[in-house]
Amino acid sequence: MRLLLTGLLLLGSLFTHASELQRSYAFPGQQDLGYAQVVRVGDTLHLSGIATQGKDMAEQVTNVYRIIQRTLENHGSNMGLVISERVSVTDMDALIAAAEKRKAFYPKNQYPASSWYQISRLYTPSAMIEVEIIAKVQE
Repeated sequence: MRLLLTGLLLLGSLFTHASELQRSYAFPGQQDLGYAQVVRVGDTLHLSGIATQGKDMAEQVTNVYRIIQRTLENHGSNMGLVISERVSVTDMDALIAAAEKRKAFYPKNQYPASSWYQISRLYTPSAMIEVEIIAKVQE
């Protein structure tokens, strides 16, 4: 009996957590590809990789962080509530040179945990940067 009750409690908590998931799509093609742009679990947002266009890394960094900022604001968060970011680039030296552009989007000295990776290419061949974000929702 005790095992049955424990199992029911665990099963109930799984359903509760699953119902807390809220998915948002930036465009219909994301569902065709099998991902959501934003998934909210409780008070935490998970943003799928966001890429953009631009003539060079500095412009793409500015563009991608503008999109991130707007996406966070549309979901009740902001750049000061970013917990972590994962940055994939095709040219690490160019990202290092553009680092001040990235830092300008965060409140002073409120930077997230961050990992930067250089890869051979992104989904869109002309994209040089893609950023994934985990952030808290504003209370």
